[in-house]
Amino acid sequence: AAAAAAAEVPAPSAPEVEAPTAMETASADVLSALVAAGAADDNVEPPRRVQKHMNRCFSCNKKVGLTGFKCRCGFVFCGPHRLAEAHTCDFDYKSTGREHLAKANPLIQADRVQRF
Repeated sequence: AAAAAAAEVPAPSAPEVEAPTAMETASADVLSALVAAGAADDNVEPPRRVQKHMNRCFSCNKKVGLTGFKCRCGFVFCGPHRLAEAHTCDFDYKSTGREHLAKANPLIQADRVQRF
């Protein structure tokens, strides 16, 4: 009777693995290509955000109307966010200031004095 019961129970088989579909292999190829491209372009900046409503503060979305402050970074801000430190401005004030000083103060070299 034990031999008959053992014959009825199927032996455990390896789980059946379905072959990946064409869509799965294509998405895996695209993902690996994106990872490879991302590794090569580490210094690529993310796309810059765009302000849709110019009558609202870019930081807090408060209506500013005509009293909005336009920053050098190109966005409009309310009174509390008008300063560069308040809205994490991405404009490079340091290099702009250096360029302005370089234009305003050109290097002056005197002519060489000839000795007798």
